[in-house]
Amino acid sequence: ILAQHSAREFVRSETANKGLKWEKITESLPSTGDIFSSSPLEQFTVTEDTTDYLWYRTSIDLDNVDLPFKKSTKPAIQLRCLGDALLAFVNGEFLGTGHGYHRQAAFPFQAPVKLNEGVNNITILTTTVGMSVRET
Repeated sequence: ILAQHSAREFVRSETANKGLKWEKITESLPSTGDIFSSSPLEQFTVTEDTTDYLWYRTSIDLDNVDLPFKKSTKPAIQLRCLGDALLAFVNGEFLGTGHGYHRQAAFPFQAPVKLNEGVNNITILTTTVGMSVRET
């Protein structure tokens, strides 16, 4: 991948990618965490810049009266991320991804979600890629 300095847009380079070998690593979704907070904490502060990603996890317990009466109506998850990218999971199922751009680092994420009666686990993986946009 060739990228202009301080830019998030990229153009695939056949020359630069020739001979590269990619590996896929399976990582389990976290089931417990070390830090508990009533609201999400800022990634850089939590990780102290020791890693480029952070898992956020929360759960909600729903009764049947909390769920939509019509099966065609789906609740949605809405997030606003200040980082570079995120991946969202609900009850272990991949929900989607989102990412910002150089000119607009913060981005909204919204996706319909299937929630069940009982405990629903929401897991978000946030990532930063290299130097923060706010530092450029």
